[in-house]
Amino acid sequence: MSGYPIELEDREFIRSLPNESPVLAMRGTFQEIRLDAKQILQVENQARQGSCAGHSLSSILEWCYAIATGGDRIQLSRAMAYYETQRIDGIRGDNGSTIAGGCKLAVETGVCREELWKYPSNYSPSRPSNFDEIKEDAAKYKVKTRIKMTSYDGIRTFLGAGLGGVHGGWNWNSSFEKKVVETFNPTNRDGGHSEATICLSTREDSNGRPFVWVLGSWGKGFAEAGWQEVSPTCLQQMLKHPNTVLVGLSDMPNIKPRKFDVNDLKASLRI
Repeated sequence: MSGYPIELEDREFIRSLPNESPVLAMRGTFQEIRLDAKQILQVENQARQGSCAGHSLSSILEWCYAIATGGDRIQLSRAMAYYETQRIDGIRGDNGSTIAGGCKLAVETGVCREELWKYPSNYSPSRPSNFDEIKEDAAKYKVKTRIKMTSYDGIRTFLGAGLGGVHGGWNWNSSFEKKVVETFNPTNRDGGHSEATICLSTREDSNGRPFVWVLGSWGKGFAEAGWQEVSPTCLQQMLKHPNTVLVGLSDMPNIKPRKFDVNDLKASLRI
């Protein structure tokens, strides 16, 4: 089970998001960084639920928190990220959730800590009795910025500047089940899957371009202890495919102290 319902994606909303041009304009104004997310983020397993997009979203918000605090860890609720996104999407049953819905949740509501809404062994979307406490806690872990990513250079600059992570969904088949993914080979029989694109790798292609680290949601038995390195060529191929959606999430304003400055980016996006 994967969990990204390609046919239900809100593409009008995705098209309405700010584009990556302000991010691209940042090239050359900072020293590119390659952070070790494996020391901070927990590898999780969606098990038998179609919650991959919920796992991606919670992991990216955890990464935004780590960036904002200079490396602190937090575990956010995968259940809230999945089930509340489904409510935004209007999806019933264990049929996955969309990237657009997750991006709306990340800005409008946030995601609470895992201890307040734990991930169940079976699909259980009912809100817990402490939902008022959950909403109050989730408001502490929202982001402000959503950017539609359309190029490898945009993603590289976004990650290399330490702005946040990229929430995405795309066609999925066995060709993508590797430790190092060099090319994207979609077919007409593919389902959809979502993973969190987190940071730049030290691996480079023949042109000196860094690969990116992508965090899966199938536990440490998948790929390289749950992580994959995806090539620039693969990302470029994915971005040309009509089913691919990649959105950069950035700027967790309620967390202090801040370790990076996105004032120029905010001004460019008129946030």
